[in-house]
Order: sequence, then C-alpha cells, then structure tokens
Amino acid sequence: MLPNKPSPRFAGAGGDSHLRRLRTESQMGLKRLTRSSDPSLRLPNTRTGSFRIKSEEPAQQLLFNDSTVINGLFIQKLENGDGINFPRVGQRVKLHYTTKLLNGKTVFSSRDSGVPWHVVCESDDLIKGISIVLKLMSVGDRIMVTVPPELAYGHHGSPPTVPPFSTLIIDLELVSILS
Repeated sequence: MLPNKPSPRFAGAGGDSHLRRLRTESQMGLKRLTRSSDPSLRLPNTRTGSFRIKSEEPAQQLLFNDSTVINGLFIQKLENGDGINFPRVGQRVKLHYTTKLLNGKTVFSSRDSGVPWHVVCESDDLIKGISIVLKLMSVGDRIMVTVPPELAYGHHGSPPTVPPFSTLIIDLELVSILS
C-alpha cells in the first residue's frame, strides 16, 4: 500500500490554502442559496451536494442573487433583464460577450466590433459553461461568469488565443431572442 502523501502539485507554499479557499467559496455560494428568504429556493441538503430545488422554474430564479455557484461556474449578476423571456434549447439568440483569461488578457469580444454574436442555444458553437448559464438568463441580463477549463476549452485550449487548461472570465449579455 502506498503512503498517504500530499500531491506534490499542491504541497508547500499556498497549495493547500488555495484548495481550501476554493472549497470555502463554493460552500459560501451554497449557504447563500440555503439561507434564502424565499422557501421555494432553499436547497434541502447542501451537505450531500443535492441541487434539488423546490420551485417550478429553479434555473431562472437562481440568478436573481448577486452571485451564485452552479455546476462549478461562479456567476455574478451585473444587470437585471426582464425576468420573463428565457431562451429555450434550439432558439437563436443575440449575445454580447467579452472573454478574458485569468491574467486579464482579452481573447474574444463582440463588444469591440459592436456586433452581437448570433448563436443557437445549446449548439456545438458554445462551450459547456455558456450553454449552462445561457438557459438561466432572461433578455437584458448581463452576468460575469468564471468558467473552469473542463467547462471551457479543456486540455486542447483554443489555439493560438486560449492556452490549454485555461479558466475563462466571461462578461455575457443576452441582447435578444430571435426565434
């Protein structure tokens, strides 16, 4: 049997504290949802990681908090939309976005050209992280979402602009639903 040693990647200066901080941030997001004043939004069992929510439209209601953690995505609400019109799978939508790396370098942006991006909700044109949050947004919502590599471009990256294993910070605005 192998001895129980810490991973060399995280051992030493700050490695363990970094993991502890990430775990704490995720738990704080869950606690914020659990302590919601609206009983329909409360998570029944955060210790087991259950995400069952007692609501007719749980996805849409979750984003009305200032910040939320969903499926490993850290989401901050920047602007509120109409709260009525939410995209469904297969609908075409117009998005404005700015994608940055953790070092602050902008790698993609529709705002630079001023022309919104047209895309089909849940299409292969979207990274997994954006597919998840897009269904949670109403027209006019603007969010900042931190997307981990496994929900972004993963181990391949998107050469030459996005290196492999990159966490992305995306400022995303749902401009309109086209069809």
